[in-house]
Amino acid sequence: MRVEKKMEKNLRKVELMVRRASKEGAHIVVLPEYCLYVLLEKETMKKYHNLVKKIQYLAIKYSIHIVFSHAQYVNKKFYNVSFLISEKGKIIGSHRKIFVTPEERACGIERGNKIKVFKTGFGKIAIPICWDAFSDRSAEFMRMLQSCGAEFMLVPSYSMKHSELSIKYFRHVLASNCLKNYFFVACASNIGNAIGIKSYGHSLIISPARGIIREGSENREEMLVADLDTKTLGKLEKWDKKYYKATEEAYRLIKRLAS
Repeated sequence: MRVEKKMEKNLRKVELMVRRASKEGAHIVVLPEYCLYVLLEKETMKKYHNLVKKIQYLAIKYSIHIVFSHAQYVNKKFYNVSFLISEKGKIIGSHRKIFVTPEERACGIERGNKIKVFKTGFGKIAIPICWDAFSDRSAEFMRMLQSCGAEFMLVPSYSMKHSELSIKYFRHVLASNCLKNYFFVACASNIGNAIGIKSYGHSLIISPARGIIREGSENREEMLVADLDTKTLGKLEKWDKKYYKATEEAYRLIKRLAS
């Protein structure tokens, strides 16, 4: 999705995408990070801090689950918060971004401090935001979410293109986290240049059994759709059980050595 400067225009785009996803039979739609606005001035964030209600309305209107993130103003502090919203408009859960970027810190965004996984009719879902899922220190966080039972990692992302390596890094780290932890990944990224830094798109759907199964482009607005079957996860975990104990023992040793 190409994020524009006017929130109202972005909201119309979001509704078109949600409506199309619903018509195609999707049960959950993941929207990009800051998909309604990306102007991180404090007054703008205060003005729009309760936009989640508009997304709840769309979830009800099109009878679909939605994962959405934006800046929220709570107790005089700003957080980048993702929401998992049911088809009835109920907020199943929310997550405050932990791996906040330098750009967000400069705008006053605070870090979250909780690890959450939400039980749904589809399976257990985690909703990390952008850098949470593919920073250079995110592997441990992903492992923690997996240990909490996460089966789906649904990731709103802005994906800033600092260099040509940005896309490769993004793709390979997300795929690695998916394959190592046996969960599905759906990551929705922006395109365009709304904040002066180009976004590289390349939204991804990744299977722990098949790797990258859907990938978006760098500069076109599009929607990725895939069927994800949790039976795959059971087969992978069964195959891995004979190695699991040895891996856990080694991991505990490494943690003791590091402490």
